Amino acid sequence: MNPEKKKMEEEEKAAAAAQKAEKAAEEEEQRRQKRERENQEKKEKRQREIYELKKKNEYKSIAQTVLPSFPLLQASPIVLNHQQNGNSQPLSNPINTFIPQNPVPLSSFNSHHSHRSNSIINTLNKKLNQLDQTLAQTTDVVLITRLAEAIKEIAKAKGALNLCENASIISASTNDPPIPNPPVQVGQPVPDVNIWSIVEESDGLKKVEMNLRNYCDKPTVLFAVPGAFTSTCTKKHLPEIADWTVEFEEMGFENVACISVNDPYTMYHWGKTAKALGLVDMLADPEGKLAKELGLSTYKGSHMGDRFIRSAFVIIDNTFRIIRVDEKGYSETSPESLCKSMKGAQNQI
Repeated sequence: MNPEKKKMEEEEKAAAAAQKAEKAAEEEEQRRQKRERENQEKKEKRQREIYELKKKNEYKSIAQTVLPSFPLLQASPIVLNHQQNGNSQPLSNPINTFIPQNPVPLSSFNSHHSHRSNSIINTLNKKLNQLDQTLAQTTDVVLITRLAEAIKEIAKAKGALNLCENASIISASTNDPPIPNPPVQVGQPVPDVNIWSIVEESDGLKKVEMNLRNYCDKPTVLFAVPGAFTSTCTKKHLPEIADWTVEFEEMGFENVACISVNDPYTMYHWGKTAKALGLVDMLADPEGKLAKELGLSTYKGSHMGDRFIRSAFVIIDNTFRIIRVDEKGYSETSPESLCKSMKGAQNQI
């Protein structure tokens, strides 16, 4: 074949491919704009309906009528299959993570070991308070039994540690990893942890620190994802959250948010790129404090470090009413699945 002719054919193919890609991009943009228009029309229609109902004093949202009963509707506890360090160790008995292992001879005991022992006791006290709070708020018989057993085992562990100075061994190791929190449970309060966001001002972007508990004074749907700009989060999770904000607003939720262990600027630009700003509050947990406090932090390797396990929360009156977790894949934490759970619960009332 003539080289010039071959070159012309290749250029024609390249031009056709570019034209096809451009057309596909235009069609996708048209679909996105159509979804936005439909969501806006639906939102405006629902707002008019709510306005008319409020004039008649007949309007009550799902957040007012249904969600306060959710601690009774979701009684099964959240149990993770893997600990923070990635080892395949079930957390069905969370006390296993609190009892020190690897005995160290008393001859090697020093002030560092004593400090370690005190640190473990303080951690056990913290866990004991959390279990006591959960016990006071739950009515599920199975969960009450498990909590009682857990409290009993923690008390035993504390007693053993208090006797360490007079024992022949100390059950602690300087190489022990940090003790992870058990996963958060329905009925527990929102932790007193600060998070970050970005606000747009006339002179540029401003980083703002806020308290999560204050933020959740209003009915809130919170989605925690492993990372901004990651594949599943970008292609599926965040766009679907943005698409479903109207549904959540119709249910009476005033906050719909997405949070990740990223800096607030990254979260802002991710939301802007995904066209989610204005629909979804893009929140940041830069040091992973919230993820660890909720017991939903996992190590993703040296390239990512500690990250959130993909999860979703319904929060009313600063209390977790629904919790969904996807340790692998993406199904339970989708906004569609969460909406179906709430509407299904409404039918049970």
